[in-house]
Amino acid sequence: MPWYAPWSNVIKKKVCRFLLQRYLGQFLEERLSLDQLTVDFYNGTGTVYDVTLYCQ
Repeated sequence: MPWYAPWSNVIKKKVCRFLLQRYLGQFLEERLSLDQLTVDFYNGTGTVYDVTLYCQ
């Protein structure tokens, strides 16, 4: 059984959101919501929708 199998989708999204906010948060105008994330650990993919970037 893979290590990520018992984790629910909400927990996976929260972990990914935390990491994205931690390392890329300075480039984002608003905090990410869980609705903006799609995570697939099995295939190694993730998608973030409707992101507004902070640029000067």
